[in-house]
Amino acid sequence: MTKTDNKIRELIAQESAKVIIDEGINDYLTAKTKAADRLGFSGQKYLPKNKEIESAIEQHTQLFNKNTHQTQQQKLRFIALEVMEFLKDFKPYLTENILHGHVGQYNDIILYLPIKTPEEIMIKLYNSSIPFKEISHKLSNKEYPALQLVADETTIRLLCLPPQAFHQTFNNKSQLRVVSLNSVRNRMT
Repeated sequence: MTKTDNKIRELIAQESAKVIIDEGINDYLTAKTKAADRLGFSGQKYLPKNKEIESAIEQHTQLFNKNTHQTQQQKLRFIALEVMEFLKDFKPYLTENILHGHVGQYNDIILYLPIKTPEEIMIKLYNSSIPFKEISHKLSNKEYPALQLVADETTIRLLCLPPQAFHQTFNNKSQLRVVSLNSVRNRMT
């Protein structure tokens, strides 16, 4: 790659960081594509690696969000852990961005659940008097059933993926990384 190509990748990484932090986009590939489109670049050639985006997120956070960032990060981590504990029978997974501090003011918590249908979760929420609504969530260009609820003014989306789709989506080559309840517990203690 030329110096110019590297500079373009850096610009796209910085814009991707803004998309993730300011718009609450959790999927790195979506953020990269949106950033590249905004800057007028197309094609895989210029898309930065996730590590480049993570570095840009850290830089952006240090420059623009330092004061409120830690408070928001702690809040989201606590809420995520609480909801994951509540849903532990369904083996929820959390996107890594919340654990690593890649959060902004508008981040939702997205939990991924490897289950066939959302009905069992709906029953648990209903029996616990937790209000929710049924929605759909797009992931890897497919729509999946999801449930949305709010806790402490934070939107939580429970994305229900059939087990096979879950494992295909979050394989080793995945752009989006998720962590289990045990990993979240370990990182927060």
